[in-house]
Amino acid sequence: MSKWIFGAVLFLVAAVTWAQTGKSDPRLQYVGAISINSANPKALAGWYTEKLGLDASSEYHGLYYGTLTTKSGDFHLGIHPLRPGAKTGSPNISITLRVSDFRAYISDLKSRGKPRDDGMTG
Repeated sequence: MSKWIFGAVLFLVAAVTWAQTGKSDPRLQYVGAISINSANPKALAGWYTEKLGLDASSEYHGLYYGTLTTKSGDFHLGIHPLRPGAKTGSPNISITLRVSDFRAYISDLKSRGKPRDDGMTG
């Protein structure tokens, strides 16, 4: 009889685990990278390194970069020169986010509505 109970409990645990893995989980897990375009990448990299402790002192053809290891995963920082002809103050930052389920995350974001001019959603 105890073999049947043990088998039933084992089956129940397996079924619940399987059911949970089948659900979408659109949570943000961590920020993986930030890429910044700058008129003076060397100076900005120095500021991030000196003031914030995010070592962006590695350089490759005018691009400064660094990596910080966190509990959630590696965080990468890249500072690029502005594109020729780009105006200072134009959009210049991109963020890489790690999510558990991309399609569900996008669907969830769409369901929240678009931002209005005042920063609120609706």
